[in-house]
Parts: sequence; C-alpha cells; structure tokens
Amino acid sequence: HFLSAYGIDYDRMAQMALHDQEQAEIADSIQAQQMAMLQQQIDSTLESLDSYIEMLYEDNVQEKVKGTYMILQLARNADNLETLIQDERLFSRLVGTLKESAKQSLDLSINIMYIFLCFSSFSEFHQMIVEHEVGSLTFKVLDYELKRFVAFQKELDSVKSADAETAKKEAKKTKLKIQLQDKLIHAALYFLLNLAEDISIEKKMRKKGIVGMMVQLIEKRSSEVALAALTFLKKLSIFKENKEEMKAAGIVEKSAKFFESSADALVLVTMRLFLNLSFDADMRQEMVSNAVPILRPKSQRLF
Repeated sequence: HFLSAYGIDYDRMAQMALHDQEQAEIADSIQAQQMAMLQQQIDSTLESLDSYIEMLYEDNVQEKVKGTYMILQLARNADNLETLIQDERLFSRLVGTLKESAKQSLDLSINIMYIFLCFSSFSEFHQMIVEHEVGSLTFKVLDYELKRFVAFQKELDSVKSADAETAKKEAKKTKLKIQLQDKLIHAALYFLLNLAEDISIEKKMRKKGIVGMMVQLIEKRSSEVALAALTFLKKLSIFKENKEEMKAAGIVEKSAKFFESSADALVLVTMRLFLNLSFDADMRQEMVSNAVPILRPKSQRLF
C-alpha cells in the first residue's frame, strides 16, 4: 500500500521491542483503544461521507474522533482521494476542527494529521493543502506539542514524590500520552517533508524555524520521530544557511549518539546527514572531536 510507511499501524505497539513490563502495559493500552475503533472500519464508505463530516460539527469530542477516524479509513485508499478532495466542506472542516479541538484530544489530532498526510503523498493535492494553510497550522500544532512535552516531563518528575503505587499509575498515564504524542509528531513531520518537495515551501519553513524544531525533536523522542527529524535535517543540510543554523544548534554532538543505535535506518540517515555536514570545516573537526564511530562492524553491513 502506498501509505505502508506512513499509515497508522494498529498492531505496531504490540510488536515493538519494549524494554520493560510497564511499557508493555502502556502499549497494550494504546492498542486496545485503537483496535476498538478498527472494528468500525467495515462501515466506512464514500456514500456515508456526509455523515462523517457532520460528526465534525458535534460538540462531543468523541464524535469528532469517530468521524475523523472514518474519513481516515477512506483516505488511506488512494483510489478515494480524488473523490474526497471534491467535497468542498471536507478540507475546511478538517482544518477548522484541528484549530478548535487539537488541544482537547490527541486521538483527534492524530486522525486529522494522518488524513492530511495521505493527501500530501501526492503532489497534485499540494495546492489544495497550501490554499487551506495546513502547513502553517501543522507548525502551530508541533510548536504546541513541543511545549506540552516539557509539561509531560515535569509531570513525570513530580510523581516521583508520591507513594510507589500512585507514582507508577501516574507515570504510566503520562508515558501513554507521550507515546500518542509521538504518533502525532511522526505524521506531522512526514506531512511537512512531503510539502518540502517544493523548494519555495521549504524556504518558508526555514523562516518559521524548521531547523531548530527538527534539532529539538531528535532529543528524548521515540526512534520513529528521531528518524523522521533526521531525514528532514538531511534534506535541509544541502543548503549552507541551514547548515549554519544546525551548527549553532549543536547538531553534531546531539546526533552522534544515533551511530550507536540498533536500528539500521537511524544509523544510515545519520551517516548521510553527517556526509552533508562534513563539507563544513568546523563541523568536520567537531566530528573528529566527538570520535564519531563511522567505521565499525554494525554500520559496515549497511553498504
């Protein structure tokens, strides 16, 4: 499927190599919520599109989540995209819903962002996306989520003072929110990366601070988010002005850790990023100072 690399995989959390029982329970909780929604997929039809859009006007957030989920199932089929884009209300209502309710529900934001990602996978839909200013809205969503992540980290620190049982329960809730947040950020990054095929749009993103945002996102995030951010940085690093900004943000030191990753994709994209950065004498020297382990058995199998 054309979205196999991007679409929501509802079994993924259960298949991840989780490091401890607590994280396994968190993943199971996410999967249980999403599998409940998955059971409704059979009812998602183009003939019912009007009713799905009507759900987005409801005051009940769960109704909006259900409506966007149904639309997402349609959007994940490339054959439906042309029909969906012809509905004049759809894009406007999705944008409006994200503006109005993004802070209320991560599930709602995730659904809408993945719908936009489906459309962004085809350049012929980019003009519609630009006209509705979805790119600018996505920047606002990412900025908000970065700030919310700081709040989540403070929540994790604060529960440490509680009794053991309460601390474990509250920490589990917060980690669940962080994992859902990572799904949203993952979709948003690939959406922006698709739009950045147009160099003029990429330049506008630079003015909005895309470089600094990507550097932030390679720290303390899931491997999926780190991979998306590093892929974006690799693309941005072609231009000198972007490399200068990366250098000022300490990109070499912050990303060198990925050479020790067990994920081949992370190692490879970091190598490609460093190749682009190595044309700058200062960063090349910084790579030497950081003893970047380019040649080692684990990375040799990538070539």
